[in-house]
Amino acid sequence: MKFVNIGIGEYAVTNDAEMELRTYALGSCVALIIFDARSKVAGLAHLALPDSKLGTEDHNKLPCYYVDTGVKHLVNEVIESGGNPNKKLLTVKLVGGISPMKSAIGKRNVLKVRQVLWQLGMGCHAEDVGGDTIRTVFFNMENLALKVKSPNGEKWEI
Repeated sequence: MKFVNIGIGEYAVTNDAEMELRTYALGSCVALIIFDARSKVAGLAHLALPDSKLGTEDHNKLPCYYVDTGVKHLVNEVIESGGNPNKKLLTVKLVGGISPMKSAIGKRNVLKVRQVLWQLGMGCHAEDVGGDTIRTVFFNMENLALKVKSPNGEKWEI
């Protein structure tokens, strides 16, 4: 099995059935997974902050650092890579968005993802967000399975 590790603000899109997309240690950040089961094209982005107007990161260099630019970018990349151009037929999953140390940033990230998806005429099909558990995500292209792992070794699928 091949894999791609996706860091904060990064994304990857693939149609390689032997590929696994991974991102680690999601706290307040959100992993956005978008895939087309029919064409077997998928993308994963590690989104850090809700709004590009709030920060100084160059969203041309890291288009998925901010939710407002990253969601649209990932949708477009999945479609350009062979995903269905009818966005309503793409499957969307979210993981992460905890609120560490009583910060609301995780909740703001999740709400902004939902808002941008709604603006695009899309919705979320499954999610594992909030709470206080840091998560690591593995998206397997062969069976389109999204597996989540906690630091204590617990694993589950969404």
